[in-house]
Amino acid sequence: MVSVIRNFCLYVISALFLVACSGDGSVRLTLSDFQTLVNNGFQAPRIVTVELPMSTRAQLYLEAPKLEFADSRKALNWVMDGEVDIDFAGKYTSGRMQVQLEGKADLFVDPKDQTVFLKNVAITGKDIMVRSNLVQMLVMDALAAQVAQGMDNMLLFMIPENSPLASLGKMRAVSYQIEPEEIVFTSEAGS
Repeated sequence: MVSVIRNFCLYVISALFLVACSGDGSVRLTLSDFQTLVNNGFQAPRIVTVELPMSTRAQLYLEAPKLEFADSRKALNWVMDGEVDIDFAGKYTSGRMQVQLEGKADLFVDPKDQTVFLKNVAITGKDIMVRSNLVQMLVMDALAAQVAQGMDNMLLFMIPENSPLASLGKMRAVSYQIEPEEIVFTSEAGS
């Protein structure tokens, strides 16, 4: 009986803490506010190295993604500018060329480590500023799937202590939902 009362009290205290810290247990951010967190926390250039067929290696130097809320309730659309340097079997290098990747991804929020990651990354568009259509076709088509794998679980930002998202840090799990004008992060008790 004592343990039931103790568990009930802990439950009530946890619920009160949740309500006190974040009102209804959620944090709402506009796209602009969320983009600011990404811009301030994304460590650029982010280097993604990809091994391609025939002893070819590409290194991408990516800037912070520009985000857009997708029609989905979970996916974010993004565009990343950067540069790519392609090494062909150690004998020839392309030199840095401008690249732009477009894609979509889900988010993963780790409240314990106070971090936000891209998850389930898919590249939906790619463009490399090179005059050779052959390089564009051979390299970028092969590169897209591999880059998506290399970007999966990419750290977007660490949650700043003064951010509204920091109030969710004491929870075991955080979910989110994208609404037309904002993203809503909700704490979950977890198990």
